[in-house]
Amino acid sequence: TSWKAEQDEKSKTTIVEIETHNEPLHSLEVVAAEKNFSRTAVVEIPFMENGRERWREIGRGPISQISFRTFSRREVAVPFAECQSRRYRVVIANLDGPPLTIADVRCHGPVWQAVFLATPGQGCTVRYGAPGMKPAKYDTDHIRRVLDKDFDPVEFALGEVVENPAFKKGGSDWGAFFGSKAFFIIVVVI
Repeated sequence: TSWKAEQDEKSKTTIVEIETHNEPLHSLEVVAAEKNFSRTAVVEIPFMENGRERWREIGRGPISQISFRTFSRREVAVPFAECQSRRYRVVIANLDGPPLTIADVRCHGPVWQAVFLATPGQGCTVRYGAPGMKPAKYDTDHIRRVLDKDFDPVEFALGEVVENPAFKKGGSDWGAFFGSKAFFIIVVVI
């Protein structure tokens, strides 16, 4: 994750642009160098409209840091509904206050736990990295019943990453194209 901050004197805002690896996130924490401040921050993600990039608000909230004598309060995270985007933008309204000096940006997202029901000593393979792949559908009621019972899970560590021979980088996904709305529209028009 990388970020850059700019001051927009005309709109009296601090704009922080964040690039991620498209992980699911649910809040962004904006750390400022200043000790005492209170601002409103808006989190946005990009979208295309009529061939132009626009920004859509996904979260809004106060960010503040107050430190006076023995009193100290720090609320610098802006929450939003879980979202995946490669880019985020935080727009901080400075109003007539001095612009904030952004020291760091921290991204927070959900932590997922994978549970495999396996026979002891049995190996498992996890394949990932196919962006056009549709999720599999399984009947998982029996797994839920097992998870509701008291059992001791065994933690494991992931082994060495091995390239998936079935995954083809680049190229076209004709199966997805023939099943898409674009193909249907082409067929109907012809």
